[in-house]
Amino acid sequence: MWDRKALKRQARASLKRNYWAAIIVCFLVCFVAGEFTESMDFIHRNADSVTNGALLMAVGGVAGESPPPGDTAGLVLAILFDAATTSQDWLFRMLAGGLFLLAALVMLTFRFLVGGPLRVGARRFFLRNQTEKADFGELFAPIREKRWLHTVWVMFCRDAFVWALYLLVIPGIIADYTYRMVPYLLAERSDLSRKEVFLLSKQMMKGNRWRMFLFDLTLIPWRILSCFTLGLSGIFWANSYILSAEAQAYMALRAALPENAFPVQLEAVPAFQPMGREIVLPSLPKFPIREKYPLPDYILFFFTFSGIGWIWEVGFHLVQTGQLVNRGTMLGPWLPIYGTGGVLVLLLLRKWFHRPGLTFLLSTVLCTAIEYATSWVLEAATGLRWWDYSGYFLNLNGRVCLEGALVFGVGCCAAIYLIAPMLGQWYDRIPPKTAGAVCVVLLTLFAADGVRSVVDPNTGEGVTGSAAPRKETAIHQTL
Repeated sequence: MWDRKALKRQARASLKRNYWAAIIVCFLVCFVAGEFTESMDFIHRNADSVTNGALLMAVGGVAGESPPPGDTAGLVLAILFDAATTSQDWLFRMLAGGLFLLAALVMLTFRFLVGGPLRVGARRFFLRNQTEKADFGELFAPIREKRWLHTVWVMFCRDAFVWALYLLVIPGIIADYTYRMVPYLLAERSDLSRKEVFLLSKQMMKGNRWRMFLFDLTLIPWRILSCFTLGLSGIFWANSYILSAEAQAYMALRAALPENAFPVQLEAVPAFQPMGREIVLPSLPKFPIREKYPLPDYILFFFTFSGIGWIWEVGFHLVQTGQLVNRGTMLGPWLPIYGTGGVLVLLLLRKWFHRPGLTFLLSTVLCTAIEYATSWVLEAATGLRWWDYSGYFLNLNGRVCLEGALVFGVGCCAAIYLIAPMLGQWYDRIPPKTAGAVCVVLLTLFAADGVRSVVDPNTGEGVTGSAAPRKETAIHQTL
């Protein structure tokens, strides 16, 4: 019998040794694979309130209608479809355009072809992280081991079987716990067949389903906290902690299996090996943190971050509204507020790069101040607003809000510790004369675009609004 407190204590210890990698793994699993959907609330809470299931139910009528009275089977199927596709809501709405059935098929295909292997890869990461600092590349273990299609098939069988039994409610809950360890078994032994994985999971959970249920109950407060914090507490702690604790539970169940517990048909299956001994995955490239860069690099950083910001804003607006518009005041594919914030963080905060927590806090404050000042200047000059947080939690005059500030902090940390060092190595390979010429061309185009934008800024539907407070659908829309 396991000790829940001991498992959680070990989970916290393993998580602390590899915190940021675990956060990234869980975010990708949330956004792409459909787990911990409450953590995506900070993205989805401004989307159309009509659910995917309601859209499918209304194919023959007006989108958003309630399901017909008495259509219990349709309602249950709609609920199950929502459960399977909530995290990919952005893809469903972008593809739908009235072709809801086709979009639903694409959504479910995406769920199984991409989501299933990522869920298994995440378990692989957290299993290895129990005893050593796991590499981020563990997330893609099914692909690297050339077991992707096998993983897709086994996870499809597991999910389809469980979802079908959920139509009967109680049998679905029992099946969910019975085959709870399928992704962990695949993560550790990708060569196991579907039948072997199902039998082993059933064997491991025999007599332990209630214990696992109680274990899950102790983790529910973390999910509730994630809901109350718009999913941010889940992204930055709870989701990683839950998966780490679950990996500890799996290891405890695995250790409790007697040697002669397997059915006859599984006698030939090799014994489990500790994680990391069967397959040695190549390490990902390392990019050392740098405190200083040459001047051309800072210019290229400015345009790179500005371009990333433009892609983010345009893509986010497209997902939320279905409209493809150029977000910002300028004509070119750049949003200078992103480039300015990124470069200033690299220049002004380099003394604190060795303290990630303080760097996150300072970059949040700095970028929030830049965003507020930019909003005020634009409104004073034109009487228009390119973004408005009115109605968001803890907003200040609609110019900044807590959610946007935290997103800026995360983005700055990614720029400091990952993006800038990686790009710096690439920029170093560019001949100095070529780098200088590229910088001159970019600055010339930017200056010309800036002059034009002062005379005739980019405005219109989906781009600007009056200075009166209103609630935008995107995180923000920048200069």
